[in-house]
Amino acid sequence: MALRCAVPNCGSRYKKDQGILIYPFPENEIIKFKWILKIPRQRRDIGPETGVCSLHFLQRDINSDNELLAHAIPSVFENLFIPPNVLKLSKPQYIVFYKVHFDPKSIAEMEFTLYIHNDLTFNVYHKFSDLKNIPLPNYKFFNLTEIRDLLFALNSIQYSPSSEELSLKKPIELIRGVDCESMEERLKVDFLLEQLEMLSCAPHERQFSLNTLTSANIWKNRCSTVYEMLCNYLTLPDICLDDIQDEVRDFSRSYLKG
Repeated sequence: MALRCAVPNCGSRYKKDQGILIYPFPENEIIKFKWILKIPRQRRDIGPETGVCSLHFLQRDINSDNELLAHAIPSVFENLFIPPNVLKLSKPQYIVFYKVHFDPKSIAEMEFTLYIHNDLTFNVYHKFSDLKNIPLPNYKFFNLTEIRDLLFALNSIQYSPSSEELSLKKPIELIRGVDCESMEERLKVDFLLEQLEMLSCAPHERQFSLNTLTSANIWKNRCSTVYEMLCNYLTLPDICLDDIQDEVRDFSRSYLKG
């Protein structure tokens, strides 16, 4: 097998990706001449240890056994760019592109995934859109540009509150301006405001008050079944997280000292 790709500036790609194959120049002189004409390089002489990697062929040029078709001609020579925060995982059965959101105060969450199967059909999932593991069996990728464009589209989807969430802004402001005559009323109003504000936040953006964290910890320890039922009606934290446990512990210590 050839050791390096004859396409200029392509030598660094396949060394880092074991899923990229190098195809030797064909023995058929006519097909070989077409390959040489297609490759964008000034020198036309080809060494014995060179070939063309799979990045420069369309997927339809390669069969399911990763063998190049007899009359395939390299045709992809673009300098493709994948968003830097999109990771790629290559496996024999499929290729997965995915983006993970890391929040220091919460758990890591999968923002989107793109599964490309052997037959070039694909599945798409995006957390902040209607793309929930949707298979697209009637469409296949035919070149890397299509993959790149879809990745950019997925990467550009941002969380946006619905009209229902936006409509909460006015009542939140009205409740915020309520005068409370006692500390008991103030605590109840603050909890109500916190619950309303959580409705317009993405899950990884939620930041609970220490009062809510402490109360949730007590409820959970008293009866986990009741706590799970309350989670159906209230927006409550996952108190199993270590960082939340630490916050509750620190708050409890400072409260007792005070």
